[in-house]
Amino acid sequence: MNKALKKVTLLSAAVLGLSGAAFTAQPTTTASAKSETTAVAKAHAKKATSKKAKAAAKKRAAAKKKAAAKKKAAAAKKAAENKASLAAAAKAAEAARAAEAKKVGTPANTASSAPVVSAPAATSSSATKSVGTSQTTVDSTYNVEGYSLATGGKQVSSVRWTIPLMNANVNWNNAVNNFNRDTSVMGNKNDVIPTATLKAALKKNGFDTVYMKITPTILPRISGGILDNLDSLTGLYMKFNLDQDALPTNPHYGDTLRLAYTVDDSALYRKGITNSKYESNLNSDGYVGMTIYRQWIKTILDLIVVNPLL
Repeated sequence: MNKALKKVTLLSAAVLGLSGAAFTAQPTTTASAKSETTAVAKAHAKKATSKKAKAAAKKRAAAKKKAAAKKKAAAAKKAAENKASLAAAAKAAEAARAAEAKKVGTPANTASSAPVVSAPAATSSSATKSVGTSQTTVDSTYNVEGYSLATGGKQVSSVRWTIPLMNANVNWNNAVNNFNRDTSVMGNKNDVIPTATLKAALKKNGFDTVYMKITPTILPRISGGILDNLDSLTGLYMKFNLDQDALPTNPHYGDTLRLAYTVDDSALYRKGITNSKYESNLNSDGYVGMTIYRQWIKTILDLIVVNPLL
């Protein structure tokens, strides 16, 4: 009996020992599962954090790109404003040059991209006529330019002038009288006469080519008067050509100008008279030329007309 109880007791102890072992092992399994759950949570959290960081980085990159685009747009806008400002300044400068051109008689520089360069005051015509009452005139005296046989260089001879009441240079007299009342060279005395305007007036009034009478006159006359013009049909003439390069520089309205001439000693001229009897060899100026072939005649004429000592 005791033996049987002993076996039952041992069996029960074994069963209880196994149960204890089972019960002892259970906490270990729970801890392991809990640890695994924590690791998974951490992994998810880490993954979520990484995803969030990527999203934040992407958001920062987009913001940076947007800021760069905004900065670029601002720079482009500023460049456009600067360009517009420069264009406005150039337009204002051009308007100022145009206003100055109207005042002094020079053309405005129309090239907006080129540096502003001031043009000479009297090298071109002005679109707007100067307003004023100062009449420009031509002096009754003039310079005669000749060529020295010794040097071949041009020299200015003595000043020629007309002799009151004994004047025979009717073409010169008429040119002076016409120019001195030409309104195209009347204006404000502070304004410079444009070169084109001056040249046009000189040509219109007969100064470009003047046939000067070299034979003496006997009857006294008023310069450019009736008798002076009637006497133009007689006598011999020489051709005087205006020296364009010797024109006064930057003349103002109201100035008295002195002109300079070179003399053509290749021919003598007489006033042409046309009739139906024969064909005349008139030139475009209405004169008949007689070529000078003898050098001694040219020398005498040069001494009388051109020589600066006479």
